[in-house]
Amino acid sequence: MNENLISYVIKGIIIGGSMLMPGVSGGTMAITLGIYDELIEGVNTLMARKTTKLLMLIATAVGGILGLLLLANPLLKLIELFPNPTMFFFIGAVVGGMPIMIKKSNQVAEGKKKAFGVDVVLYIASGFILVYLLSMIPEGTFIFDENAGVLSWIILIIAGIVAAVALVLPGISVSYMFLVLGIYEDVLLASLKSFDLGYLIPLGLGLLLGVALTTKSLETCMNKFPRATYNIIVGFIIASVIEAFPGLPENILEWVICPVLFIAGFGIIYALTLKEEKAV
Repeated sequence: MNENLISYVIKGIIIGGSMLMPGVSGGTMAITLGIYDELIEGVNTLMARKTTKLLMLIATAVGGILGLLLLANPLLKLIELFPNPTMFFFIGAVVGGMPIMIKKSNQVAEGKKKAFGVDVVLYIASGFILVYLLSMIPEGTFIFDENAGVLSWIILIIAGIVAAVALVLPGISVSYMFLVLGIYEDVLLASLKSFDLGYLIPLGLGLLLGVALTTKSLETCMNKFPRATYNIIVGFIIASVIEAFPGLPENILEWVICPVLFIAGFGIIYALTLKEEKAV
């Protein structure tokens, strides 16, 4: 049991540390680490006043907070100094989780439907288009004055609810959502440098409320329409890979390093998903 909890803490650190990476989705990272379904189920059982998954949620949350505090600055520094190699590694990690996700979508084929058909293409395309449309929203659309008293709290709560959708749904980067809301730099400053509780508390309340609402809806979709839901999520992930793509390597050294890091990211996550599958 203790080893399992340590495993959840480590996975939480990876998810938390990656969440502020532009284009990288925390939900996608949870899928690649094999705990996405458990997290969704755990949040919903907690909302139903059941505590069967409480320790798992606490361990993952503690890891997520540690990841944000310990890894965010180094990761952001890596992006600043070595943008292409760093993003190629993360893209490889995201792609490494794709095989198990596609396998899941095939395993829930309903009735006598083929594992791959026209409906699957439409579902994947729907997920892809949704993320693409979201990426077309101009940055800073929801900029607001954080010194507007109670109104600023209300706006921060609403911002948290909106950001929670990106936090829960795979393929939608919460960092990009913060950019759209016009609060990306403010969140970094408040969480990583000044620990501004007057800013973080209402944003956190909105995130919690948004997570509760989104996870319940998502679990319902997974239970009633598993084939459609899993394939739409695959579309989310494909779109997130394209969104995170930093461009072609800029010099000969990067042409060597970037593919190596992509393969390394892919191999690490693919090996982890195989290990998780065997354990299950």
